[in-house]
Amino acid sequence: MKCNNCGANLPNNSQFCSVCGAKVDSETRWDEKEEKSFLKFIKKIIFLPITVLNLIWILLHFQDKA
Repeated sequence: MKCNNCGANLPNNSQFCSVCGAKVDSETRWDEKEEKSFLKFIKKIIFLPITVLNLIWILLHFQDKA
């Protein structure tokens, strides 16, 4: 998360900037809902293609044996 005033990097739960002292908006703060939805999105991006590739490999592997 970055400060809207000075651009400093801040911890996700900050209420004030540790560099310039500006108040961090609640809209700017990283909340748990955003984190959960982001993690769900990442899981879909990573695990779905891996699962599909594994299924393709299994199908091709057993097709060669038949």
